[in-house]
Amino acid sequence: MPHSELSLEQIVAMAKKDMGVDLLGVLRYLLLHLTNRFRRLIFPILYKRSVKLPGGSVYRLTARTVVKVGVFEDLACEAEATQYISERTNLPIPRVYDLFTRREGKQETSYLIMSYMPGIMLQRHWRQLTFAQHESVMRQVKDMISVLRSLPQPEPGKWIGTVSRGPFNDRLVGRNYLYGPFQTEEQFNDFRMEYFNQTPWSDIPEVVAQVADIRRRMPVDSNIVFTHGDINQRNLLIDVKGDRPEDVQITALIDWEQAGWRPAYWEKLKIRYQSGVGPQWKRWREMIEAYHQDLRRETEIALVIGGSGARPSFKWWNNGSLAGVEPASECVPAQAAVSYV
Repeated sequence: MPHSELSLEQIVAMAKKDMGVDLLGVLRYLLLHLTNRFRRLIFPILYKRSVKLPGGSVYRLTARTVVKVGVFEDLACEAEATQYISERTNLPIPRVYDLFTRREGKQETSYLIMSYMPGIMLQRHWRQLTFAQHESVMRQVKDMISVLRSLPQPEPGKWIGTVSRGPFNDRLVGRNYLYGPFQTEEQFNDFRMEYFNQTPWSDIPEVVAQVADIRRRMPVDSNIVFTHGDINQRNLLIDVKGDRPEDVQITALIDWEQAGWRPAYWEKLKIRYQSGVGPQWKRWREMIEAYHQDLRRETEIALVIGGSGARPSFKWWNNGSLAGVEPASECVPAQAAVSYV
């Protein structure tokens, strides 16, 4: 569980509560707490010597750790989701160690410390893999998605939000603030479609009628399943030992900041949104069950509200809060430092 700066007595009490009088459990809590305090103390030196990894804002901090740099709210959502999945599955994902914020002058920057995951980025090696290896990778991804979708949603179900029923930020919906959670899929749909009122053509009768028709066709009783929300070839690491299908194995699925409870079609929509064009990408998009009606409807939404069918872009969703809906400010209670055990 996450906790802010704790005293020695509090850590021992937590360990005793969780594990009785297990001395090893107490020592584990103490070791993590002291390790994080020491790491934060020498962090400026480690960070200055760190090496930027391909893609995103992740740096190799030590032989066993990496640091992701960003906004506290986004990193907190990622830490929470990663921790949640690591406790409930055996999927190859990073272990979360620490999350803290440092002030440098007038600017605050947050840092998420995680375990280093071995492997090479799938995107950089996709063209070197054989057709059979493509199929092997996609089967592995499909199996991972099945594991996520099999997780039961905490009661009461059918809500849309983070793992802890908190606000979230999905790049397909908006990217400048957190919103939700939504008690029902219908509320989620309303939130998305309300932004049509902010478009330049919101007073054109033909377009208004088209939007109303789309809204009527949006589902209100989808299965709500755990969704990674950003499965693409940049967020998959692989190990390749030869040319046979079994010689390629996924070593990590990373970048969980958009993860949470979403309608069943959402993962497929995001995979499509993140993929390119061409035969190999067509196979990639088809690796999970089809939601053709949902995908066609989402293409219509993209064309009416903005963007294109291949790359939806709801850019004006980023300009402020919806009328009557205040943007949320946090994924977990705002704090300067969080440790994970």
